[in-house]
Amino acid sequence: MNILNFILSNWDSILIVIIVIALIIFLITKKQYVILNKIIIVLITEAEKKYGGGTGAIKLAAVIDWVYPKIPAIIQMFITSAKLEKIIEKLLVDAKQKWEKNPNLSVYVGHTTTVDLNSHIN
Repeated sequence: MNILNFILSNWDSILIVIIVIALIIFLITKKQYVILNKIIIVLITEAEKKYGGGTGAIKLAAVIDWVYPKIPAIIQMFITSAKLEKIIEKLLVDAKQKWEKNPNLSVYVGHTTTVDLNSHIN
């Protein structure tokens, strides 16, 4: 009964503390997502190099296996495997764009670019 009286008499202070804690957790997760995104792009690139084309499910599983244990425990509470999969799929598009723009990365992951000589002859 004493706990209930305490909560009723201090509900406004308790609410403020809960809001501040939620805000801190939110800010931590937003900052970690920036770092997490960079890590995931590197891991996607490594998976592409290691497993090659046509092995999407294997590469996805490998990236999840590599990254999930490295996520801080407080962030793991907010990132389910389905959410992590969506993040990886979104970042895969970004990674592919980086591979196309940077010939060194393209060679690193094993993609070869071909040049159509007929398009240069008029």
